[in-house]
Amino acid sequence: MKAESSGVLGHTYHQWEEFIAGKNYDAGEVHLHIVESWRRCYRSGVDPYSMEPHPSLDRWTLNKVLKEKERLIKIAKPFMTNLYKFVKGSGFVVVLTDENGYIMEMFGDEDTLQNPMTRDFFCGASWREEAAGTNAIGTALIIREPIQVSGAEHFCHKHHSLTCSAAPIFDLNGEIIGILDMSGASHASHLHTLGIVVAAAEAIMAQLSIRQKNYELALVNKRLTNFFNTVSDGVLIVDKEETVIEINPAAREMLSKPEQEVRGMPVHSLFSHKSCPAGKKLTINEPYTDVEVMIDRRDDVCHCVASGEPFIDEQGKVTGGIIILRPIKQVKNLVNRFGGFYATLRFSDIIGQSSEIREVTRLATLMATTTSNILLQGESGTGKEIFAQAIHNRSSQRSGPFIALNCGAIPRELIGSELFGYEDGAFTGAKRGGKPGKFELVGPCFLMKSVICRWNNRRPCCV
Repeated sequence: MKAESSGVLGHTYHQWEEFIAGKNYDAGEVHLHIVESWRRCYRSGVDPYSMEPHPSLDRWTLNKVLKEKERLIKIAKPFMTNLYKFVKGSGFVVVLTDENGYIMEMFGDEDTLQNPMTRDFFCGASWREEAAGTNAIGTALIIREPIQVSGAEHFCHKHHSLTCSAAPIFDLNGEIIGILDMSGASHASHLHTLGIVVAAAEAIMAQLSIRQKNYELALVNKRLTNFFNTVSDGVLIVDKEETVIEINPAAREMLSKPEQEVRGMPVHSLFSHKSCPAGKKLTINEPYTDVEVMIDRRDDVCHCVASGEPFIDEQGKVTGGIIILRPIKQVKNLVNRFGGFYATLRFSDIIGQSSEIREVTRLATLMATTTSNILLQGESGTGKEIFAQAIHNRSSQRSGPFIALNCGAIPRELIGSELFGYEDGAFTGAKRGGKPGKFELVGPCFLMKSVICRWNNRRPCCV
């Protein structure tokens, strides 16, 4: 390393003497950051001639700091090792401090560490300006930028034999988490030393950023994996060849196949209809929603609705896709649950005590245990729907929906679409996407058709 001119160091020493003596000094001859640091040290009462060791952390506190900064130390060590190899044998030490200026890690020659010049370089020692006066570590903490402090630029006389180059290490939020420093004899001062330290500090920050991004990606991946494995819908991930590459537990249950068997299968082979768009639409970049599909199983088929979304890379090419499967039965249960299609009344809610009411209740209770169709007749307001709900809640279909339909209020022209539903575009004014009929919604459960007597004489032929 090329040494700095002794004349420059001597001139700086003269300015330092004038400042310490309280005399007029030429502030223009000393770097602004150095002058401002001298002033801070003077106001803080730092003794420029003190020979006392720097204050330091006790063993318990130091161990706590080392534990908290374990990640930073682990990342910085390889870069510090490379720096030390570069200056080995030259009397320099490489130091890492925390954001409070306490030394956490250091590298140096054994004879250098034993030198009185570097006696304040030890783990736990404080290099804040309040403790050590103007120095590269403490001043860099305050100005938040790299700095080199050489010779008499140090506020404390005992450090005039040193040259120190330090650069702050920032986290992703722009907060200082440490200082990287390289210090040696002042006669070996060179601006290139600061450049080397800055480059190493930037490399450490880049590695910290990579580690943080990897951690965040791992966290996101864990959350997605947990969602993938716990969501009640079946999920299939396919590649651009329409081959299944991932399957979640819900989909395995729907398919009644082990994961090893499903992986690697063409997705269309899982469905009854070979023309099913489940995979093909995705590979041509066509998402779809709520397409009815039939899943082939060993003993039966599972009627589902499927939705798919393709995966697109940065070049706009399809790399695969995701298919969401939901059993039709589950969809119907949700519709019935939120559509109010359930019975709330039971036979215990019927309060009549007459012999006629008791007899009707007895017969209805008996019929509720059968699978026969039941016709309830009576004048308006006599409680037909109460009995219908009670029968439903006593029947084997009580866990299913209960739909009450007032047929007398439905126009003759609409009764067919109301009971049987319709497809998208079936007639002018039809609801987009179609509409399921009451028979489809109720499945094998309970449908009460009110005012059936008045409806019978004019029912359409479709019924």
